[in-house]
Amino acid sequence: MKHRNSIKKRILSVSAAFVLALSIVPTAAFAVLADEEDDAVIEAVEDIETADVENVEAEAVEAEAADVETAENEAEDAETTEVEAEDDALVEIEETEAVVEAVDTEITSIAATVTAPEIGKAPSYSPTIVTDPSDAASNKSEMNVYWYKCDTNSDNIGDWTEMTSSEKFEGACYYAIEICYELTPECGYAFTSSTTGTINGEAADTRFSDVYSGDWFAYLSYTWYVKGDGTYSDVPAGTYYYEPVKWATLNEITTGTSRTTFSPDVACSRAQVVTFLWRAAGKPEPSLDTSTFTDVDKNSYYYKAVLWAVENGITTGYNSTTFGPNDSCTRCQVVTFLYRYAGQPSVSGITNPFTDIGSSEYYTNAVLWAYKNGITTGTTSTTFSPDNTCVRAYVVTFLYRWLH
Repeated sequence: MKHRNSIKKRILSVSAAFVLALSIVPTAAFAVLADEEDDAVIEAVEDIETADVENVEAEAVEAEAADVETAENEAEDAETTEVEAEDDALVEIEETEAVVEAVDTEITSIAATVTAPEIGKAPSYSPTIVTDPSDAASNKSEMNVYWYKCDTNSDNIGDWTEMTSSEKFEGACYYAIEICYELTPECGYAFTSSTTGTINGEAADTRFSDVYSGDWFAYLSYTWYVKGDGTYSDVPAGTYYYEPVKWATLNEITTGTSRTTFSPDVACSRAQVVTFLWRAAGKPEPSLDTSTFTDVDKNSYYYKAVLWAVENGITTGYNSTTFGPNDSCTRCQVVTFLYRYAGQPSVSGITNPFTDIGSSEYYTNAVLWAYKNGITTGTTSTTFSPDNTCVRAYVVTFLYRWLH
């Protein structure tokens, strides 16, 4: 205890001496010490700032290098993905082409067995055939055969009615068969294919393609006209046009307005008249492939007939761009079409019996020729009525008399 107290006393003595020494140090010395401390602090701060800048620069370089590496990796991954996608697309194209080829082969093989409809017989239906080359057991695709009927060969698919297996074919009616390979989207193939095969040796009729929607169908179709006996309820036996109508029907020059009616008193359009002429001539293929008439639709039933009539000098239209296909055809126009198709033979020496036919009309020679050859006798013994509308009965009668 005494030893500890002795040490305390010695410490106190030293401390007092140190304080006394400090009290006599000059003020200038303290100033020097302060300046030295400031310089040291500034130098230390500068060293820290320099180190911070160097660290930031190093970190930026490292970040830039990392970004470059990441971009290179992403580009490599993208290139790999693109190559894989291209490979997958090629495989899909090859698979789809294989399916299309298999489908077309099967459709064509079925088409080869199809026969034309016969009056009194029922349509033949092929059983459903599962033919998906990728997985036939999946039952995700099937082949079907459909029959449709229509009184007229309408381009409007809505006018055609699907037949049932119990119906029988009738005369004076159009029938169409549709051989259709139907795929569901689950098959994984999306395509629409109209095969180039034939049915009964005839080219396919693809109008029925728009019966379906989407891209899951391949189809082949053909249309027949089944002749009736050429008689109609509104064409009584004994009328002047009875035989002409029967002849025109049986020779497919014209059909009735329904299976049972001909509508003999309905006006004939210009398009219908040139079509009757074209069919009577055997439906020759025109050498022209385009029409200058802006009112003649390329998809119309009379398009080829008009081309043929123009190239054979049968009609020139109203002018170079207008034919007027839906205008009613007049009596003078009909006999003029016939006369030109006959080669415009000479009419010299023929006396004109008609007071309403002038000597210099464009149709004068045509009317005289028709009169001389018994094609028409006029509306009376002295009148021809050139501007009267020519009805269906007149047109087929003129044709019949000329060709007989």
